[in-house]
Amino acid sequence: MCTAYGDRHYKTFDGVLYDFISPCKVYLVKCASSPDIRNPCTVNPLREPFAKKECGILLSGVFEPCHLVVDVTWFYANCLTDTCACNLGGDSYDCEYYNKALGKGPYSLVSYLDGNTVVAANLSSGAIFLATRETSIPGIVTLFMLTPGLYSPKAHDVSLVSLEVADKPNYFLHTGFDGTLLLSKWKDNKTFQKEATFIFHKDAWVLGYDAFESYTRQGFFVHQMGSLLHLMKYNHSEGYRYATLFQLADAKILSPAHSTCEWQYETCTNPCTRTCRDPTGNICQTLPSVEGCVPHCPLNMVFDEDTQRCVYPEDCIRLAVYIQPPKSTSALASPGISTSAAFNASVQTLTTPTLSQYTASTVGSTMFSTSAYTTALTIPPTSQCVDLDECIKNICVEGQIMQINRSHDCPYIVTPPSCELLGFAVQVNGDKCCPQWECPCRCSILANLHIITFDGSGFGLSGAASYIIASLANETIIVGISKCLSSQMTTMIQSYVNSSFLCLTKLNITHGSNHIIIDRQLRTLSINSRFGYTPFRRFDFEIIDTGSMYTIVTPAGIRIQWFHNTGIMVIDTGTPNKNLATMGLCGYCDGNLINDLVLKNGTVLQKDDDPLTFIQDWTVASTETGMMMNRRQEVNCSTSNCSECFRMLQSETFSLCHAQVSPEMFCELWIRDSLFVKNHCSALAAYVALCNKFNICLEWRKPDYCSFTCPANMIYQACVLMCEAKTCQNRIFFPSEDASCSILSEGCVCPEGTILHRLDSTLCIPEEKCACTDSWGLPHAAGEKWDASLDGCCMYQCLENGTIITVDHNCSSVPDPICHRSGEIVVSLAGDKSCCPKKICACNQTVCGSFAPQCNYGERLITLYKPDFCCPDFYCVCETNRCPKFQCPSGMKVSEAWSPDQCCPVHSCECACDSVLKPQCKLGEVLVTEQQRGNITANPCRCLNYKCVNDHVCVAGERGILHPGQTIVEHTADGVCYAAHCTYNLDNNTGFYQLLNQVYIPPSDLTTCCGQCKNVSCLANFENRTTTMLKPGTSWMSNCVKHNCMDTVLGPVLITSNISCPPFNETACLKTGGSVIVYMDGCCKSCKEDVKSCQKVVVRMTIRKNDCRSNRPVNIVSCDGKCPSASIYNYSMNTHTRFCKCCREIGLQKRTVQLYCSSNSTWVSYSIQEPTDCSCQWS
Repeated sequence: MCTAYGDRHYKTFDGVLYDFISPCKVYLVKCASSPDIRNPCTVNPLREPFAKKECGILLSGVFEPCHLVVDVTWFYANCLTDTCACNLGGDSYDCEYYNKALGKGPYSLVSYLDGNTVVAANLSSGAIFLATRETSIPGIVTLFMLTPGLYSPKAHDVSLVSLEVADKPNYFLHTGFDGTLLLSKWKDNKTFQKEATFIFHKDAWVLGYDAFESYTRQGFFVHQMGSLLHLMKYNHSEGYRYATLFQLADAKILSPAHSTCEWQYETCTNPCTRTCRDPTGNICQTLPSVEGCVPHCPLNMVFDEDTQRCVYPEDCIRLAVYIQPPKSTSALASPGISTSAAFNASVQTLTTPTLSQYTASTVGSTMFSTSAYTTALTIPPTSQCVDLDECIKNICVEGQIMQINRSHDCPYIVTPPSCELLGFAVQVNGDKCCPQWECPCRCSILANLHIITFDGSGFGLSGAASYIIASLANETIIVGISKCLSSQMTTMIQSYVNSSFLCLTKLNITHGSNHIIIDRQLRTLSINSRFGYTPFRRFDFEIIDTGSMYTIVTPAGIRIQWFHNTGIMVIDTGTPNKNLATMGLCGYCDGNLINDLVLKNGTVLQKDDDPLTFIQDWTVASTETGMMMNRRQEVNCSTSNCSECFRMLQSETFSLCHAQVSPEMFCELWIRDSLFVKNHCSALAAYVALCNKFNICLEWRKPDYCSFTCPANMIYQACVLMCEAKTCQNRIFFPSEDASCSILSEGCVCPEGTILHRLDSTLCIPEEKCACTDSWGLPHAAGEKWDASLDGCCMYQCLENGTIITVDHNCSSVPDPICHRSGEIVVSLAGDKSCCPKKICACNQTVCGSFAPQCNYGERLITLYKPDFCCPDFYCVCETNRCPKFQCPSGMKVSEAWSPDQCCPVHSCECACDSVLKPQCKLGEVLVTEQQRGNITANPCRCLNYKCVNDHVCVAGERGILHPGQTIVEHTADGVCYAAHCTYNLDNNTGFYQLLNQVYIPPSDLTTCCGQCKNVSCLANFENRTTTMLKPGTSWMSNCVKHNCMDTVLGPVLITSNISCPPFNETACLKTGGSVIVYMDGCCKSCKEDVKSCQKVVVRMTIRKNDCRSNRPVNIVSCDGKCPSASIYNYSMNTHTRFCKCCREIGLQKRTVQLYCSSNSTWVSYSIQEPTDCSCQWS
């Protein structure tokens, strides 16, 4: 299964996690057999120059007379396509196939941040840095060839490239284990070739500038920081991306090493050429001439058979072996060389040949000075010259075979050194014939909590706490020691310290912002406070559970092995020459025991100092749960009696390991640890664990001596291969094809005929039970049925294909009731929730002869049952309160008539016009009568109806009514004269005539005789020719004209104004997905965009954690909505710059949710995080 997640990473079919490093479109799956429709010249850019050269003849004068008749462009384009795709260089005469391996260039790699600086390399130290373009220092090179990747999992992958020094062939840029960039000579091993291969991102983020991504550490790019170059993990920031961009600028001058070095086609030539192993080119002069491609190298260079390029003689991968003929046939052969009886030879190290020496050489048997080299042999190779192995080379000399053993000239000691308690030495180079060995930086925490540091020092832990065992600048590894589970106390053979057994239970790794916790006892993995599963490959971590141990690789490169059954932990950081500068209880690896115990402040404790100070300094504060005791005894076997230790190890059982872990060495460790002295089983378990490092298996435990208790249904085994355990998940492909495990330890395994159910469990089951696993995590075989519900009613069955289906519960044991009455049958209760519902006797109505009658209005159905028969008797009973109500129309009354054969009376209506009600009229209304005509049903008696209608008057409120034309004047107490005049204008709203209200305003000047009348309302004329009086403050719209009755100094005045609308494009609105809305009473239109802005939303979901879950869906706050984005043209870069914001949380807050755990029927508190607010932020 290949899975692409929403948080910018994906998992391949092999379970490896990768991150998308930039916005892109990728192929998740692409069939290999699908036709490739890409342009072959684009796919193979290195072949395009050759295609143009070969097809250019169509454009030459040879075919010019035909150009007027036949269009040459079509033929030229097809020629380019066919030539670029022609068998991908398989043709022996296609010399361009060999030339493309030399690469394109030379180029200088110009920094995007500073156009005056280029990538430079120091040939002597191998350092890579940035220098100015004008740099001209001997030994500093700035020109590189862009060659095909030294390592390519698939042929002709143009995305993989390597960078070779143009003036120094065979020297490539490659990455170091710590992210540095180095310059080294080509090596014949995949590790170097992968390190020297980069993923080429052309026009990565800026047109014309490229980026280089490490192939071995994908997601890490070549990054500039000041004048330094190193690998840095991708982050989505503008500053980071600009610092990874370089321009491939063509060199102004050609590199002499590559300008004349190329493969050329020859129709008839001698196949001999000057090579690294044959500098004179004379060995195969007698071979016949051939047709084909041959390399042409400058005079001062030779052809390297390993890298297929012209190099300087001192840069050959394998230097030539020069042979000096013996002075006599009785001369003894040099060490490492076996000769035939007819010929003896010796081998000596010679100086590198110079150009003058090459030009002075002659063909034949002419001899040169032994201080330089002898002539190459002219004897043709024979079929009898066969190499015995990689280190023994056979050379044919005058028909005789001479063997040269390369290991004898190795500058290193080819036998591995003894690393004592650290285990086997490791090879740090890739040469099998000349291996370089070093002791590993390997720290071990034994089952009894005895620590052996990187350099071999030893001390014991005795307190339950958390300890820092390794600390780097950005990474910390902490182990937790606590009480063992009851099932592990006898299994682990732990020390009885502080009145309790202690075990190594937890591993806590912090790298940057990522936090990993592994609990060995519970077999759980936590990633950033979230439950995780193995295998886990993310954040540069790799955590695998093999079923017998955890294997962990941290982002810093530390490798950890943690065995499940014994609790032994092995921490490996490399070798002293390639070691990580760690501090902590495991010490610092440099091969020096003196500086092993280094405190946090840098103080170095001496070898004989009390290690308790060192242990307490690296103890995590506030994690100690008891008194820490010192296990160290300041004695040795010279001053104390170690006979008991030697007696234990003198057994024949342990003699197999004495060569690797000598009794003298171990007993010195034994006498210094008080736990070893007191507990023989613990001491012997430690000795066996050290022997396991050398792949030595010791069966020493017995049922009555130091027994090893295993979990239920597992058995003890003295030697277990820890790398892989057979489980239900991997049983089909077990063991894996690449299984080459050599890690031994004692532990618990499944008995014969059973395998582990899962990697993280200790349940051993028969293999046939791997068919299904239920919701409780229990295995089942095909065809097996089981009950998996709390109430015991839900039955399931496992099918052959692994599918689980539900099956009916077997209720055959529940007896049916016996029905005694006639007509009864057995039925199940519908509301019964038990597995087998209860059954009762019920009457079968289909066998009853009589049916319930239909009762009349007012009657109720009565049912009577007999004791011996289930069918009832029915009859109807009259209840007058159930009779329907009867009403008569206006002007009539109800009349009732009873009948003896009916339950309800017969109703009728009689005329009664005096019962018609007269309404009470209001002020200004008059009572009038009306007679409805034509509606006999509503008024059958034709009674007169009364209603109130408006009189032809004006209503003046408390002052009463006025008839049209009348005026009433009122003098108020404050001297204001109030006049109300009844007009002949009808008010459509009230139905009365309108009052013209005015107020008399007396003159303010006493010299003025008369005042003035001021209106108190506005008079409005409408289109329907009606006039209305409106109070001040009233406004209305009519034909998009706004009318306002405003109060002014002169009284209420009617003011009108036209409505002005902004411009509106309805077509553009609808095109963008908006909707048209109207406002201003329909006079104006606007566009409403259907956009939901970024905001907090509530999502209901059920929270699950292992077997715990919330009993109902929980409202969880999330962020949702749209945010702005844009693509704006940038004239300086001649491209569009993209801007995008994402709807993200501003802050987070913790919230506690109660979860119910079905396994132990308890409630637990679980913390989740919710956003405090949401907004659009830069992604």
